[in-house]
Amino acid sequence: KEVVLAAVRQNGNALAYANNKLKSDKDTAMAAVQQNGTALPYVSKKLRQDKEVVLAAVQNNGHSLYHASSKLQSDKEIVLTAAQNNGNALLYASSELRSDKEVVMAAVQEGKCGHALHYASRELKSYRELVLAAVQKNANALQYASEKLTQNKEVVLAAVRNDGSTVRYASKALQLDRHVVLEAVQNSGSTLIYAPKTLRSDKDVVLAAVKNRGVALQFASSDLQADKEVALQAVQQNKNAFRYISNELKADKDVLFCH
Repeated sequence: KEVVLAAVRQNGNALAYANNKLKSDKDTAMAAVQQNGTALPYVSKKLRQDKEVVLAAVQNNGHSLYHASSKLQSDKEIVLTAAQNNGNALLYASSELRSDKEVVMAAVQEGKCGHALHYASRELKSYRELVLAAVQKNANALQYASEKLTQNKEVVLAAVRNDGSTVRYASKALQLDRHVVLEAVQNSGSTLIYAPKTLRSDKDVVLAAVKNRGVALQFASSDLQADKEVALQAVQQNKNAFRYISNELKADKDVLFCH
């Protein structure tokens, strides 16, 4: 036992090589999952039903909730702890807890990759305060919001101010909204690719885009690719934008000087 304890304290997953007796030993299991939560599948089935062992595992690695017993996947303390460590652990929670505002809020606020909202109940995907918190943490969460909230300008603005490219998840009406598109391109110039033709012909919108990312000029209307002020801003931001300006401006001395 002492040899295995020493090993799992260095590498929890070393428990995989222990005999069944030691995999059923609570002291050994606790040492393993405290060192690395991913060791949970190597502990005995009985200990995967032990709240203290599972709690230690999810505190270290939220994804370990996957290997917990179904009873503990329905335990709010366990699931809340897992979600606070890794929001995507919500995937393994019981349906009841995926409908729990406190649990889901913890998951979306952890928000490493923005997918936690995907695992929330349909009802909570329509809960404005929760979705707003999710997109402020990780704008990509907008893709999982209810249709109603992708039509909500406050929610969409919060998302595009965080990551302009998420404008593509907004409702069609808000993708046409000048204010929304302007905010989006100020954050991420290349978002101009998602703008409607009318806004790719809007000088203020295009200027905001090229100030952020010069090569966004490729998505502007031909008229604005021939606009000297726009061209200068684009080339000053990124010399590679030169390829997207009109042929006439490619011979302009001021543009050439910036290039």
